[in-house]
Amino acid sequence: MKKKICKFCKSVHLKKVSAKSCLSKVPEGLIRSNKENFDGFQCLDCKSIINKYQKIIDYQSGVYSTNKNYFREKIGYDYTGNLLSYICKNSHYNILEIGAGEGAVARFLKSKNFNIDVVEPDSNYKEKLKNSLDTVYSNLDLCKKKYDIIYSIGVLEHVHDMDKFIFECKNLLKSDGLLIYQYPNIQSFSSRLCLKKWDMLFESGHLSIPS
Repeated sequence: MKKKICKFCKSVHLKKVSAKSCLSKVPEGLIRSNKENFDGFQCLDCKSIINKYQKIIDYQSGVYSTNKNYFREKIGYDYTGNLLSYICKNSHYNILEIGAGEGAVARFLKSKNFNIDVVEPDSNYKEKLKNSLDTVYSNLDLCKKKYDIIYSIGVLEHVHDMDKFIFECKNLLKSDGLLIYQYPNIQSFSSRLCLKKWDMLFESGHLSIPS
């Protein structure tokens, strides 16, 4: 029988992780129900998580934009605010956001006089983004120019072929460009304290979470 290998560090030291969410209320901003199962593996070496049943979602269909319980990260959140502060301290000018949602972060950067393009597959979000941003792509393949900064917020854990995705992003960077991914922290205190109750295991579309 072929041994399972960690897709991130190639280790063969994996442990099974099975869990069920039984919260009385779904945390604000998530789209899942409060009765979700997780079945997968965690690498004992790099601690990354891999979902055994990788359900690929059609994000063009509006799975997020039509869900009343879901909201995108607001610029006041600690990690988003820190990301924006870091970007604004740089002199870089051309920026690409991947997975812009309703565009709050992109509009903020535009207000600071950055040239910003966005990638957003959700057809509902895309039409709204066109009202306030100049360049809106439906997928990464349509981007042709080079950027000083490329960032994504809460996207990497949804990507099926992560190696291909990162390679495509790097190809769109200038030689001295900056690539920033924000995604759930598997090394966070709440995850280490009780992984089987960690919210990010149960969110729909989370295929894997690298360390």
